[in-house]
Amino acid sequence: MTSQPAAPTPPPSTPSAADLAARIRATTFPRIRYHKGYDRYDVDWLLRKVATELERGVAKPQLADELAKAEFSTTTVRSGYDERTVDDFVDEVVGALRALLGPVPPQRAKSTPLALVRRLLKRP
Repeated sequence: MTSQPAAPTPPPSTPSAADLAARIRATTFPRIRYHKGYDRYDVDWLLRKVATELERGVAKPQLADELAKAEFSTTTVRSGYDERTVDDFVDEVVGALRALLGPVPPQRAKSTPLALVRRLLKRP
């Protein structure tokens, strides 16, 4: 009896924008109290913004950078979210956004009035 080689497994596909938005909206985080944690309102607001942009089809590659650079307020007395859990989820979403939306296009340098004057003075 000869065995046939197994069919190669396809590489994991990147989630669609709708799938990613649904995953973001469905995610919940452990709440903590009387320990340092992220303010729930800050986290919820930013993740809702990301999900909404994905659902509307207006998400741009800069969204991944904005999410990666986000700094959430912390709370100790009020109920907050576990920081490690939020950070891990944000890292996953940033990776998925970069895979879905692609790299950030390079920005052109903005011309300042001083740069314009220097360019005009250099002309022969």
